[in-house]
Amino acid sequence: MARRPLVLLALLAMTLAVASAVLGGHSERLGEWGPIPNVKDAHIQELGGWAVQHASLARNGLWFRRVTHGEQQVVSGMNYRLFIDAEDDSGKNAPYLAEVYEQSWTKTRQLKSFKPAAN
Repeated sequence: MARRPLVLLALLAMTLAVASAVLGGHSERLGEWGPIPNVKDAHIQELGGWAVQHASLARNGLWFRRVTHGEQQVVSGMNYRLFIDAEDDSGKNAPYLAEVYEQSWTKTRQLKSFKPAAN
């Protein structure tokens, strides 16, 4: 029985270490939304393109241009709110908001929502 508290403490320490590594030294707390430090990062841009591809609107000729800004939330993985510029078949640009959940160590990625962003 004496080992159980030690195992729980070790798991807590590992969880905090992972959260710190995911945050990359940023001051956000677990569960709080904070700005994405570098939306030009290749991974963030790839997430935006993936979101457009997986949105039902993509079947109607919506094309990814770029992620303009966004927020992230550390959970058991990472939630993202991505503001995306996209172009339709007629060449008209429009802003969209995509919410994506990603857990890198399980290779899980889910599109939670994708909708036109309020101007």
